[in-house]
Amino acid sequence: MPIFVLGGMAVFAFLLTRSFGGNDQTAVLVWIGGCGLSVLLPVTGFWLASRGFRDIARPLGDIMEAADSVAAGDFSVQVSEDSPGGFGHLAQSFNRMTGELARIDEQRRNLTADVAHELRTSLHVI
Repeated sequence: MPIFVLGGMAVFAFLLTRSFGGNDQTAVLVWIGGCGLSVLLPVTGFWLASRGFRDIARPLGDIMEAADSVAAGDFSVQVSEDSPGGFGHLAQSFNRMTGELARIDEQRRNLTADVAHELRTSLHVI
């Protein structure tokens, strides 16, 4: 199959250079350029896709992992806020949320301990 692609590119290069008044050497240069582009474009596309994946999926994965920890009851988890754009803002909001949840959980524990202490004291006197 690749031989047909290379042959088709050679015919296209030859026809293209002949239509613009080029010679055989120009056709070879156009063919080599076409082959180079046919390799360079997919490699560049793969590089851009992997970079985009890294810039998007990694911060989102970190936030999802931290959300799972919070759901399990660990309010001390923090997410790195150095992500670009909206993910940095999301990480800041997430960290504020976990800080507030930790503060509220501490207040709840203190209230429960105070109520238990007051009830024990009253019952002990009786």
